[in-house]
Amino acid sequence: TDAASAGASSERERGSERRRRTSTMLVRVRSKDGLERVKVGEAATLGDLRKAIEEQLGVAVAEQSLSTDVKLLNGGAEGAGGVPTLAGDAAKLESLGVRHGSMLYMKYGFERDVPAATRKSPFENRPFGASMTVEELIAKQTRIERQETADCTSVSIERHAANAFQLYVNQGIAFSVKRCGYMYGTVDEESNVKVEFIYEPMQEATADEVLVMGAGGEEELKVET
Repeated sequence: TDAASAGASSERERGSERRRRTSTMLVRVRSKDGLERVKVGEAATLGDLRKAIEEQLGVAVAEQSLSTDVKLLNGGAEGAGGVPTLAGDAAKLESLGVRHGSMLYMKYGFERDVPAATRKSPFENRPFGASMTVEELIAKQTRIERQETADCTSVSIERHAANAFQLYVNQGIAFSVKRCGYMYGTVDEESNVKVEFIYEPMQEATADEVLVMGAGGEEELKVET
């Protein structure tokens, strides 16, 4: 039985490592040209991140100076006694304190043309004065088909929780960016969902996406249970 337990434990560890290799995480990279995001695997090394920055942001590996200290962008001297920079391309990002949602600062010595973070809508991309027919407008709509078998029969949200969430989205950020929250509650035997409260984790958002800070922590574990 001990051998069987050890084998099962070893298999779980191998499965966990496989998931880590295939899962992706977002690393925020701030430079003199603004804030950008880079996707890498959860088990990525510093070298993998440098290559991803070169491929996704167009900054060559040889040009990159990376640090967790914002002073890198404020003219601070690099190296011994100055701003510490990340080194050791074989080092796992996790061992350097870099996780999903982490902020890194990057310095380089040339000018870049960084595209706007928010994509323009089809209406904004139209030439000035251009018209749109009803058929074109309908073609750009997204139609949501009805499910044959719903995952839940109904959803009810506690009034004060729903009001607090929508009040901030409406009055605080005026629907200018996306906003997400974890809904906590119960599900009965007939798949009726009752939401008791909404927890809003630390997050950064644009009009197109939401980046949840520290994803995979205690909040998500509570959601699953």
